[in-house]
Amino acid sequence: MLTWDLLDASGDIPHPRQNHTCSYVDCLNSIVMFGGMGAVTPDNDVYVLNVSTMEWNRQHVINEGPCARYQHSATVYENKIIIAG
Repeated sequence: MLTWDLLDASGDIPHPRQNHTCSYVDCLNSIVMFGGMGAVTPDNDVYVLNVSTMEWNRQHVINEGPCARYQHSATVYENKIIIAG
């Protein structure tokens, strides 16, 4: 049986959004959130939630990342996140 618990998180908590992706990356022990639709426009930002500490951190992409998008798909393969759509 599944149960739900409300967990407290800290750090740089992302703003509300919809149609984003969250992918668990085992080597980071973290959930990586990408994109989605903000209040007005699509986002291309990346946030990482460390599931051990429940701390969010916004990541700054070094090179040009994917363009802003929402309603996309993401999967993890060999510790890399692949985004489609």
